Amino acid sequence: MNVLRRDIGTGMTDAEVTELSERIDLAALCGYWSAVGEATQQAVRSLRPGVLEEIVDRTALQRLLAEDGLLGPHAGWVEEFWSDHPRGWFFFHLGLTHNYQHIGEALVVRSLLGQRSR
Repeated sequence: MNVLRRDIGTGMTDAEVTELSERIDLAALCGYWSAVGEATQQAVRSLRPGVLEEIVDRTALQRLLAEDGLLGPHAGWVEEFWSDHPRGWFFFHLGLTHNYQHIGEALVVRSLLGQRSR
């Protein structure tokens, strides 16, 4: 995707957002989005009954975030926010509601700039 970051982007500075926006390959980003969607659907189909109710182990979450470098320098609060949730919460929050929150933010900014929504 032609980006230098591997973290989730939470807490990026204005300069970091500008740099990412200038570098990112949008076609590659769309391909990545599609691949993640397909992989998620396959993962959900293979789940055993009851797994979505299981609470994610805090130690495993900490290890994942640290080893994969998913949190940038301004995202320390994410670990606490993500802790002690069942696995199904991640599918719901990260897969559904989170994106709509950002769409809402973009529409607010658009209206503040005097642009009509389509």
